Amino acid sequence: MNQFNIGLIGLNFGIKVHYPSILKTEGFKLSAICCRDKEKAEVLKEKLKMDCKVYCDPFEMIACKNINLVDIVSPPTSHSSFIKESIRNNKHIICEKPFGLNFQEIKDIKLNYSKKLYVNYFFRTETLMNILKDKIINNELGRIDKINIKWNFISVNKSKWKLKFNTGGSIIDDVFCHTLNYLNFLLRSDLKKINKFEYNKDYMERHISEELSTNFLLKKKICVQVDIKKNFEKEQFHKIEVIGQKKRILLNYFFPFTPTDKELIIFNDEKIEDKVTGKKKIVIDDRIECFKKFLSEFKKKKSETLCNIKVASKTRFDLDIFKKLVKKII
Repeated sequence: MNQFNIGLIGLNFGIKVHYPSILKTEGFKLSAICCRDKEKAEVLKEKLKMDCKVYCDPFEMIACKNINLVDIVSPPTSHSSFIKESIRNNKHIICEKPFGLNFQEIKDIKLNYSKKLYVNYFFRTETLMNILKDKIINNELGRIDKINIKWNFISVNKSKWKLKFNTGGSIIDDVFCHTLNYLNFLLRSDLKKINKFEYNKDYMERHISEELSTNFLLKKKICVQVDIKKNFEKEQFHKIEVIGQKKRILLNYFFPFTPTDKELIIFNDEKIEDKVTGKKKIVIDDRIECFKKFLSEFKKKKSETLCNIKVASKTRFDLDIFKKLVKKII
């Protein structure tokens, strides 16, 4: 296919991250944008000088013959219905995570859909994550025994769906989903057994705080410890420590998470053997850089990097297992 004509549904994250990436990637054209507030969409179109059609009905846009790729960046409550409608109209599909609000919503979607259908778990296209993957594949760390993940962040997004547990905005669906997905990407291994799980939620003066702590075993007998805090701590970071018999690697992402705010450190007998840092680029948001790589991968006949429908379904199934362990939703 020479060109993907994109119909973009959702103008918040879609305009911040997807649109600038589309502009910079050959083979993609933004042909339509869709927002239920058509006046807002028209104002945005004029402000950004977009050469595209404006829709307020997503189903009408999906049915448009000129659109061959539907990019779903709307709240998660609508993901499964837009995916199913796009499949009925035989479109290529990009969908933001999570893939449906629960496995029940997406279990009837055919895993062998003939068109491209990928879910944007952006860590799969992040540069240092791929360096870490290569080192694991090449057995530079030896047998991996343990992985420790710590993630502190402050959310300023007060969209209604972000504030509710069962609309895709919980720390499990919105953040922990990345962890499960990049673990599968790094190790090709899925959840086997949950040893410990704790979830806390608290309403503070200005926002909701959530805390998740869990310890689980992957099918390759790798123990994973995860601690995620949302709006609890002032310091923001994302640390992934992979401990092997030969070496260990620490992957750090630092706030404000631009392409330069990261490093990968290789330890050998507790001495630093090598360090790789992010390259300086004129991009203020690393997610834009990741989505540009996503689009480049999307053009391939088949991508081993992107999260296909089968892997996304498995991630959704595992997320549901963790959500069932939440004893009380406040």
